[in-house]
Amino acid sequence: ATPSSSSPPPKTPSPRRDAQAWASALPASEVPAAMASLAEFISRADEAYHNDADPVASDAAYDATRLRLEALEALHPAMIREDSPIGAVGAKPAAWSALPQVEHAVPMRSLGNCFDDDDVRAFVARVTRALGPPERFDDDARAPLRFCAEPKIDGASASLRYVDGVLVVAASRGDGEVGEDVTRQIGGIPGAPTTLTGRAGDWPATLEIRGEVFIADDDFAALNARREARGMPTFKSARNAAAGAMRRLEPPSRDGADAGRYLRFLAYGWGEVKPQTELLPWSSQRAFLASLPALGLSPVPTLGPITDDVAALVAGSHAALERDRASLGYRVDGVVYKVDDVASQRILGADSRAPRWATAHKFAAETAVTTLRAVDVQVGRTGALTPVATLDPPVALGGATVTRATLHNFEDVARKG
Repeated sequence: ATPSSSSPPPKTPSPRRDAQAWASALPASEVPAAMASLAEFISRADEAYHNDADPVASDAAYDATRLRLEALEALHPAMIREDSPIGAVGAKPAAWSALPQVEHAVPMRSLGNCFDDDDVRAFVARVTRALGPPERFDDDARAPLRFCAEPKIDGASASLRYVDGVLVVAASRGDGEVGEDVTRQIGGIPGAPTTLTGRAGDWPATLEIRGEVFIADDDFAALNARREARGMPTFKSARNAAAGAMRRLEPPSRDGADAGRYLRFLAYGWGEVKPQTELLPWSSQRAFLASLPALGLSPVPTLGPITDDVAALVAGSHAALERDRASLGYRVDGVVYKVDDVASQRILGADSRAPRWATAHKFAAETAVTTLRAVDVQVGRTGALTPVATLDPPVALGGATVTRATLHNFEDVARKG
């Protein structure tokens, strides 16, 4: 039958709804094994992505796995595992790494994710409910609720700590609490000066700047061309090259085949600010970004208007950037929405993994066609059984060459092959 003109349009596919439907259909008897399998996959992928700079899963596969585990934990809170990675940030510095460890004075958190407009509306609704009416708080400085947007750069996060205008340490994110000292690797790269410009008093006594280390598209092409000409292995993605170069023991050289030569830094936020973090020299996210060039720092670009309208927010940033992202000159995998007002950010706070006042809106997942050649059953360290598909030919997705894909349960096997 043809739907009537009054029928609502069919909902577009949603990774979050798909995960919730899968979790709801899973028999309770299979939940513990599924949780163990999903948690093991996420932990292994986190280690490969953050410490090895060699992803074992595409972004889409990783996100889908996290969503399934989140959905299971929401339905079965009594079964949540002590080692669940859902509240974790990044990965602990690798035991084999020779880089000194650095404790973050202010936790360096990750971001929650939105995958469609419904998720964005839900995020805005949560923020609105949490803040309540302005009179709820005795805070005359609080501005009306509005959101700003920035590109989500596909790189490696780092923190720059300046004391009296001098860079004293640069650190990787690590697990959000402890990172690694990468001062030799990124201190002085474009966007991350070793000394702030201006005069004493132009910056706080201690200023910690958070941002993304990356390699621009043209530089990445030149890097791989030089490596190929020398018979050296090429990099799968600019993100992998940047993350690997940032964690090398040797500082970058002038060699055109050294990825460290091409690293850049764009700032998106701050950590510890002294003498008084509560009295910041900026009152909004946009004001913070606008203040950085005067200090010799490079901010991420801003997208679209500052607005309280969800449709305008998405259209002016996410939709526009997804259409035109090639013009940026570096890889991005989505947009970050933030509450613009710093006083409101402080009220909203954060959970163990991410701030409540910001979220990422991911771009649609990359897809590729291949053939499922075989399915093996993998036994994890917890004894969980996971079907794993062997794919031929391998496919390149999100910086990872995928030869095997975790199917999570045997219903997936029937559905996919």
